[in-house]
Amino acid sequence: MKHICVHGQPSRTTVVLTRNDFPPIPLRDMDWSAVTDDYEPGAPIGNGATELEAINDLLDQLEEDA
Repeated sequence: MKHICVHGQPSRTTVVLTRNDFPPIPLRDMDWSAVTDDYEPGAPIGNGATELEAINDLLDQLEEDA
């Protein structure tokens, strides 16, 4: 698991945790997942083929919820 800080508004920093899930299937489009460090069940989870795609997916979901 990897910690990444994403700076948004001046008073807000989001810590994103990423993980390479690598499921045992031939499709590679969901190998990475990303959550915030205060993740609780039901909170957004970003997914993608790359770490960056997963982070962007998570940030898009968080922006929609804001």
